[in-house]
Amino acid sequence: MGSKHTAKTHRSLIWGVIIGAILTAILAFTSISALELISEKEPWPLIRETGPAIIALLVAFSSLIVSSKMFAEQKMMRQAGTDPVVLVYLGSREDSRNFATLEIENVGAGAAVNVIVELKTDLSAFFPNRVRTDFSKLQRIQTIPQNKSISFNLGLGHELLGSPTIPQIDFKVSYDDIGGTAHTSEQSIDIRELIGQRADLSLTLRAVQALETIQKSVSNNEPQQIVVQSLSSYERKKAEEHRELAAMFAKHKEN
Repeated sequence: MGSKHTAKTHRSLIWGVIIGAILTAILAFTSISALELISEKEPWPLIRETGPAIIALLVAFSSLIVSSKMFAEQKMMRQAGTDPVVLVYLGSREDSRNFATLEIENVGAGAAVNVIVELKTDLSAFFPNRVRTDFSKLQRIQTIPQNKSISFNLGLGHELLGSPTIPQIDFKVSYDDIGGTAHTSEQSIDIRELIGQRADLSLTLRAVQALETIQKSVSNNEPQQIVVQSLSSYERKKAEEHRELAAMFAKHKEN
């Protein structure tokens, strides 16, 4: 913010000097003309002679103000299309939907450098049993390119939503653009946003867990049996087993 404020101050100073110089020149010209007219003519001819000059001065001054505002707005629009914008929000891991993450993403049009995400909420009571990352010790992120994000583990969804309730988590986000201009914003996340979101395991993780189970049994030299059969055959076999169990329980009940 310091460099941004300094740049704004410099622009204001430059425009002030320009406007002051123009007004000084115009006022000096009109003052000389007015003095000459006062010594030679009556008041009405004086007003008639100096009126156009005063009107021209007002028009020039108004045009200068309008042009300055338009220039400032256009510059802000250009900056909005080129400056980085860093957002903090809740996400989830691709390999496990039930694991919430803290995402720090640059959604702007330029790279963000020297990114600092400062935790403003005390989460010490929830770390490490529920909140898995100590966000009070986040390090400076050197660069986040455009449309890229940095992900941190937050915790399991059902644990984060447990009792006592985790309060709103506030962050102060500071970063610079490539030109060295500083940007700062206050942002928050609310754990209650996780309510109703899917928390089941992904198909990829299920496959990984199944392979790990097979690998563990193979490494322990346990005997393996692989059975391949059609679904219809499997269903007929299960139905037959169910009928046999039902008959066995009925016979046991009669005795």
